[in-house]
Amino acid sequence: MAEGRLPHARLGRATPQPMFGAPGDLPLSGRRPGGGAARGWRAELAVVPRVWWLLLLALPVIASLQFYLGYPLRLATAHAAAPLLGLGGIDAAAAGAALLWHGQTVLVDPPCAGIGMLWVGSWSAALLSYLNGASARRTLLNGIFAAVVVFAANVLRNVLLFFPEAGLLQAPAWLHAAIGLAAFAAALLPIVAFTHWRTT
Repeated sequence: MAEGRLPHARLGRATPQPMFGAPGDLPLSGRRPGGGAARGWRAELAVVPRVWWLLLLALPVIASLQFYLGYPLRLATAHAAAPLLGLGGIDAAAAGAALLWHGQTVLVDPPCAGIGMLWVGSWSAALLSYLNGASARRTLLNGIFAAVVVFAANVLRNVLLFFPEAGLLQAPAWLHAAIGLAAFAAALLPIVAFTHWRTT
């Protein structure tokens, strides 16, 4: 200070400090005591599909699914139900999202598209995949299986509902809901069994 000059800072020499700590301190760094970083990353990334699937299904997506998938599912359901009815001797023909039989038109209406069943089945498969610690490949397989089983159960529900709707069977009003619950159980039980079978 004797010469009246202020000390100047020495720029460019200080080592910058990371704002959030070193990479090894991050939760998803993949480092494990006594283990390789690659193994840690693989273990942690395997959780990502299960978590994102649950988060996606937690969103209010049913209205969007009904808008985008409602009619295609009704169309596919009608065309899949017609051959099954033919096996029982009923020559019903699929026309769009409806079944034609002896001048009658039995519609596959929006509630019978199976969107609600599809959401519950997918949510069950995602939740069980997460709880069972399934790998990404097994999580995808569980989702595909759930979608196929739900579609098959919904086709069977529409086949059974065709008989009272076409006047071939006199049934009480509660039968419609009972058939829906039975189809839902017929889809859910295989999903639970499959997601627990040889879980990896």
